[in-house]
Amino acid sequence: MGIAVPVVQVNSEIARPVLRTFNPKGDFTLKTIRTILLTLVFAATLTGLSAVAYMYTGRYDVAANKPENPIIAPLLSMTSDRSVTWHAQSIVAPSIAAAPMAEKGFLIYRGDCLMCHGAPGKYPTDLGGGMQPQPPRLWLSTKDLSPAEVFWIIKNGIKMTGMPSWQKVHNDKAIWSIVAFIKEQFPKLSPQAFARMDQQAAMKKGATE
Repeated sequence: MGIAVPVVQVNSEIARPVLRTFNPKGDFTLKTIRTILLTLVFAATLTGLSAVAYMYTGRYDVAANKPENPIIAPLLSMTSDRSVTWHAQSIVAPSIAAAPMAEKGFLIYRGDCLMCHGAPGKYPTDLGGGMQPQPPRLWLSTKDLSPAEVFWIIKNGIKMTGMPSWQKVHNDKAIWSIVAFIKEQFPKLSPQAFARMDQQAAMKKGATE
């Protein structure tokens, strides 16, 4: 059995202006929207100019022995993280599972990176301890980074962190060996295991000199 549905006819010429102007909160017109947008643009511009003026006065403290500004630090960190992810996405990582590759990387890390980043049971030198922001503990901070991202960071460095670019010191093969050590061996090392590796490397170096 069919059900009768009432049909209401509305004059389109009457409905059109009503629909165009109706708003439950009152007169919310295009002019109001334009005013809000202009206000937001003005506020953003004023904020930007104020920030530039503040920096120009020299009041912003750039001393490395002072903690980073709690508002600026997260913004810089986010910018750095997103930049690394973006630029490393085209890098094709080789296999880094071979032990000899990681062993070579350990020797480079011991000579070039240990002083700033430290190791399990081994603190950075005073040079690394005096940097701001503090160099990260790589056996912890790189867990969520891909090998390609670690490679990009080592090769290119990161501005305003003290992390230099190593591409003029080590070729890509050597940098990948550092990545192999950091990703494959470093997180598994106890302080005792690292101390043994460090001692063995020192003995080998002494025997060749």
